[in-house]
Amino acid sequence: MKRKLMIIMLLGSTWARMQAQQLIPAAMQESQCIIVPISQAAISSCNNPGSSDSRNGGIFTPKGDLRVLIVFAGFDNRGPQNEKIGDQQVFLWNAKDSIDNSKPVATNVPVYVDPITGAMPSQMFQDISEFSLYCTPTSNNKSLSRYYYDMSRGKFRIMGNVFSDVNGKPIRVNVTAQSNIGSIGAYSSAVINEMKLINPNFDFSPFDNRTNRPEYNCDNSTSSPDSKLDYVIFIYRWSNDWPIKLPGNPEGGVYSNVSVGSINFNGYNFTRDGYTLSEGNGGGIGSFVHELGHELFDGPHYLGANNAMGDRLYINQSGWGMVVMPMSDGCWAGQRIPPVD
Repeated sequence: MKRKLMIIMLLGSTWARMQAQQLIPAAMQESQCIIVPISQAAISSCNNPGSSDSRNGGIFTPKGDLRVLIVFAGFDNRGPQNEKIGDQQVFLWNAKDSIDNSKPVATNVPVYVDPITGAMPSQMFQDISEFSLYCTPTSNNKSLSRYYYDMSRGKFRIMGNVFSDVNGKPIRVNVTAQSNIGSIGAYSSAVINEMKLINPNFDFSPFDNRTNRPEYNCDNSTSSPDSKLDYVIFIYRWSNDWPIKLPGNPEGGVYSNVSVGSINFNGYNFTRDGYTLSEGNGGGIGSFVHELGHELFDGPHYLGANNAMGDRLYINQSGWGMVVMPMSDGCWAGQRIPPVD
């Protein structure tokens, strides 16, 4: 089945130009994306699916509002000197809880998260009001929420809330790393089971507003809830220096989905729809944009990755545009937006 692909150059965004100048080598700033005409036919709703159209997206339609659940996770193992690795300093994570140092294993969230409210505007907005606050020509905000808002010309607003304990405080969910666990999905399944113990009555309803996975056949931005969480982000506190090695991708620690199968929690199902990152070794916003490019558009790697071929095979630098680092068709940061109409 053929899929239509739209590549649009965004020239008017101050934020996009700023990113391009800061993150892309000078030689790459001169590259231009080819603008491919597409049909202007209306995108089908999920109540009446139509022909395949890339604007509908694979994992979700990049239009309207999308609220995602963010789960911070960690490990309660001990290191070679019997030290608690959960208490060690890791990039973007303080050594111990800033609120309660009496806990057997630290449960603090990253330094960019407010330990009381869970707000993290430098990474992702919590509330719609933050778009008018931070998405202005004078704002230096470089969050994911602003990135997708600017690059979609205001048509896509992604927001997130952190999993919290029974008191509403954001919390890191710790599990035990074991040598016989062979997938990151198995760890995430263990995290979900631990979440049930931490906050058994957690309200998941804000994170189910769409029918999952349009698979390019319909626009799910206005579809109905389906008792499946729309999108979940797992972020593991982890370091390359630890004896713990995460399965599948031990160095980069980035995964395009959650891969937990189907787990029910308070009537809502966790599925594979989401993103997993081990944070403390790098990654972050750029990795998310890259991995979501895979899930939204089936964007392939180029520059030789995954044996892909192309006339950009020789290029060894990349920015963090919609589908680069390195992926897809040579369009660099500030030049690619989600395929909205």
